[in-house]
Amino acid sequence: MEGLDALERWLSHGHTSSETSEETSAAEATYVIVRYGERLLAYPLPHTRQVIRDVRITVLPGGHPVLPGATHVEGRIVPVLDIGPLLGTSPLPIDGSYYGVLLAHEELEAVALAHAVLGMYTVPEATVATSDAEENALICGRYGWPLDTPEHTVDVVDVPALLRRAAHVYV
Repeated sequence: MEGLDALERWLSHGHTSSETSEETSAAEATYVIVRYGERLLAYPLPHTRQVIRDVRITVLPGGHPVLPGATHVEGRIVPVLDIGPLLGTSPLPIDGSYYGVLLAHEELEAVALAHAVLGMYTVPEATVATSDAEENALICGRYGWPLDTPEHTVDVVDVPALLRRAAHVYV
């Protein structure tokens, strides 16, 4: 696994969503691993644009728990996304200090909140077990992630479904 600094260098060099590391084969997938509460979530690297170390949230009047506010990213105002309520947990307190992962798919983008960004991780696609319509169809896969501690389960997030779902919150 490559750590947060390596991930930031990769993203800051303007890599596009279609690019992968030269070492990554077609039978492998690379994810950005984040910790949200006690859960480990994996965002596919092709949908990840930037990591923000301390998200400054501007609360929107009448905000929804899933989209509590917005933040500035490179001169643009981008919605802030709290995935917790979509996964059945309580929303994060707005006054906390969080990491953010700028996610994008087609014209949709949002900064997803996280307690920590652990880095990039490449796994053989065959090790990712697909999930059926669980947790509002936002978790599309799952795999074990061996660390120096006992094995953890990482939930792979379907970023296009997540962003479409968040876009419909205000509709």
